[in-house]
Amino acid sequence: MKRCCITAAAALILCMAHLFAADEPGGSGKESAQNPGPVASDLAPYWELQKLYEKWRAGLFGGKKFHEYMLKEYLKSLVGREFSTDFEYYIVSPADPDALSVMCTFDQCRWLYLRGSIDRESLKKIIENDPDLLNRWWRSTVLLSVRGVVRGFRLGKDPRGDTVELFFKDMRLSPIN
Repeated sequence: MKRCCITAAAALILCMAHLFAADEPGGSGKESAQNPGPVASDLAPYWELQKLYEKWRAGLFGGKKFHEYMLKEYLKSLVGREFSTDFEYYIVSPADPDALSVMCTFDQCRWLYLRGSIDRESLKKIIENDPDLLNRWWRSTVLLSVRGVVRGFRLGKDPRGDTVELFFKDMRLSPIN
């Protein structure tokens, strides 16, 4: 019986190995040249922030104040460091083109607000295919990754619940390809 369980577990691990396989070091480099967005190692702080936020929002096993403290400590460690999000944001075009901002597309990341000035060079790369993009009254449909150096943070609330605001020195946008 024990041998059967070990064999079944080994077969399961082999079947799922492709899900956990990492890119080979020293690969061709074509993928990174085509898509300059974040890689998995760049997204680790984003995923850690999301995990800590969920614990704070739920307030389980240790109380909400404890998880708020842990979240604040992690956010303090992010100040001055590079931070990247996944391709979950889009450009919001208000009437004033200098007041451009980004907003999360999906409900699972509506808790994270990103504030700061958008880098004009990265914005030009996004709108070069569609120059009229910023003149539309509706939001753009291009999914973006946001990257920048964290300048500060603030915890708050909105109608959906608890929120985290990150303030950037300069936000660089990368479109999904």
